[in-house]
Amino acid sequence: WAARDRFGIKPLYWGVHDGGGVCFSSEARPLTELVGCTVSRDAVSEFLHFGSPYSSVAFGHVAELPPGSLSIWKADHSVERHAIGPAKYIEGPLDAVFASVVSDHLISDRPVALLLSGGFDSALIASQLTKVKEATAFTIDTGHNAGDVAGARRTAKHYGIAHRVVGHTIREIGPRVETYVRSMDQPTIDGFNTLLISDAVNAAGFPVGLSGLGGDEILGGYGYYKRSRLLHVARRPYLKLNARSRGAVDHLIAERTGRVAPQIASMLEARTSLERYQAWRCVFTASEVERLTGSRPVVPTLAWDEVDGDERHEYRSLDLELYLRATLLRDADLFSMACGVELRVPLLDRRFVERIARHRPILDKLTLAAELNDPFLAEIARRRKVPFRLPWRDWIQMLGPSTEVLADRDPWR
Repeated sequence: WAARDRFGIKPLYWGVHDGGGVCFSSEARPLTELVGCTVSRDAVSEFLHFGSPYSSVAFGHVAELPPGSLSIWKADHSVERHAIGPAKYIEGPLDAVFASVVSDHLISDRPVALLLSGGFDSALIASQLTKVKEATAFTIDTGHNAGDVAGARRTAKHYGIAHRVVGHTIREIGPRVETYVRSMDQPTIDGFNTLLISDAVNAAGFPVGLSGLGGDEILGGYGYYKRSRLLHVARRPYLKLNARSRGAVDHLIAERTGRVAPQIASMLEARTSLERYQAWRCVFTASEVERLTGSRPVVPTLAWDEVDGDERHEYRSLDLELYLRATLLRDADLFSMACGVELRVPLLDRRFVERIARHRPILDKLTLAAELNDPFLAEIARRRKVPFRLPWRDWIQMLGPSTEVLADRDPWR
């Protein structure tokens, strides 16, 4: 039998061996040596659409055990699958529940590092550290994220935490990219930042790290939670325009937002919250993927919790099911372990998530800071969210394109 946690914090894959029996692994690629290696066309479409496969594994004969499930393989080769019920609700004040969660995640016989950004989620964990155990905070400095580094310094100083800023020069990036590609299990557009910080903390002698992963998903921290209403307002006059005028609007908004025109068109034409979510999150739109591959990507489904008509709940469910599980958690585990670091995610502890989910009214970051009576966290929550972006525009010049790949006529290459 095999079981997987409710959120899919740790990946788990399995396949049927040609000689009989079941094999399983925390990575998909090693299983291909035992069950055969074919490429899943659905996974390719999903990767182009959302930046990682989400409903299927990249390899045709490898399956992924769904989060929150228990599978039993019988001697007659049949498979039983059971859903794991929701966690028992933890009573008690929110601040006490959260303090207990962070304390438990700090249990270790080796030094523990906090992966600290200038944002709310890692600061939330930092707010509890000095109460239970000493830890050292680490922050990446790419030379292009001065605001993030300054915010991390303020957080560490405010909570009295030892802090190290790790710089990365362009010369160091080449070997790191090679490690990144070599370690990649399934295709992904994410995870390089995890590899950089994990490499740094392990080199400093910290094989255990705490991450603020999951905060945006359980507390609705992404921009589209707030801008969805604006899209509703803009959609009606937009649809009254002719095709040429719509195209002009698409390009104008794209220039001002840093997105691309087809994505803007998808956002404004979307009829449902699912379609709007796909437009916000996509790398290539569904129609672009169809033109590239000949097939449309699989439509995501809401499998997390029951939808009650609240668009924020729908976005939260999609974030947990798609972006968090299929991209963030998968890559965080893969690239931290590639550097020998055990990454822990206290904000996804079932006790904390259940306590947040049952709170009424629904908590966001600002109201959580108020619940915890922490003015410093409230100040961070009020700031405009600035996504952490790596300076690939500069780094890619140093890496140089592979003329062999670019000259190849095979589009799948």
